Amino acid sequence: MEIYDEAELSELELERQKNIIKNHEFMKSCGLNVKPLVYVRRAKVDLEKLYAYCSSDETDDEDGEWGVCSKDKKERNARFVPDFKRKVKNPVKFLENMKTKLVVTKSKSTSSLNKKVEKKKENEVAVVVRPQRAQRVNYRENSVPDDDDFIFCEQCNDLILGECTIHSYAYVDKSTCDNNNVKALATLPNGLEIRESLIPNAGLGVFTTRTFDVGVRFGPYQGKKVRKDIPKDHVDTSYMWEIMKDGLVAYYVNGKDESEGNWMRYINCSRAECEQNLVALQFQTEIYYRTYKKNETRAGVTSLVW
Repeated sequence: MEIYDEAELSELELERQKNIIKNHEFMKSCGLNVKPLVYVRRAKVDLEKLYAYCSSDETDDEDGEWGVCSKDKKERNARFVPDFKRKVKNPVKFLENMKTKLVVTKSKSTSSLNKKVEKKKENEVAVVVRPQRAQRVNYRENSVPDDDDFIFCEQCNDLILGECTIHSYAYVDKSTCDNNNVKALATLPNGLEIRESLIPNAGLGVFTTRTFDVGVRFGPYQGKKVRKDIPKDHVDTSYMWEIMKDGLVAYYVNGKDESEGNWMRYINCSRAECEQNLVALQFQTEIYYRTYKKNETRAGVTSLVW
């Protein structure tokens, strides 16, 4: 019988373990032959790594079992190709026999072709008129665009499928550089800086060093893809964003790890609507932050999203 450390158990598990110990002592006092109790320490498993995808391109739409990487799938699904190489005792004799067979078959085929040509010349050529084929009908339904493919244009005041062709918006993002080992700090674009946040106990925050126009989009938000069925009771979800598809959660993007996430992980949430100067939006399975307050995007202002 295994007994675990009380500090690692919940209230329900702790009560159950006490009953097991009590029943074990009672059976032992009655003279029954019972197995001794074994104290075991539970191995702590990081749920974020346990429920993470094998690759950044993997989602629930792909077929296959969880936790099986593409390399393992290929090895598992590899077809068996039998070896058809014939073992010959005398290769010289075998090649001679094959040559004679090829000559015989070639002569037979040429003679049969000549006979067919002579028959065609003797007979009159008949013109065959074939009926025209009917035009193919496509019964496939037209693909309906998802809500994820639309984006709201403030100047047009309307939802646009894809990008607005009339009004273009600036995207602010930066790929990783070699100056810093931490990806989250290395991806910080020009015009922004990371320092201690003005919100108490919020850690680091992002501040503007120049003025940004309304409608500028930051992103996309980067991080590790996490399965949607991860238990959220024991996981820090403050760096997670939901990725929706057809009105349901497809997966999460977790930017907690500084080596996986980018600079957007340092943008804190506002405590009230008056502090907010960024709006989070999803466009084509990516999370972006958009500026929407003109007076709150000047230099020296902290970036806060909701």
